[in-house]
Amino acid sequence: MERTLLGDKSHTAIFDNAKLRRAVPTFRPRIAFRDGVRRTLNWFDADPVRRRLPPEDDAHIEKLLAAFAKAWPAGKIG
Repeated sequence: MERTLLGDKSHTAIFDNAKLRRAVPTFRPRIAFRDGVRRTLNWFDADPVRRRLPPEDDAHIEKLLAAFAKAWPAGKIG
């Protein structure tokens, strides 16, 4: 049985600030990535309004999801 990850779990992401460090050699991050993510999530959680999309954005995302489902009905790309 083949097991696969679907949706945003199927893609990895690497966060690298090398380009910024080349452009600004004196740059030194003051906040660790995980702390920045935690602070960002806390900011969203502090006000429920921040967690809602405008209706037009929500409609656009639904349109994209429908197109994805039509193009890849099995949920797998490739």
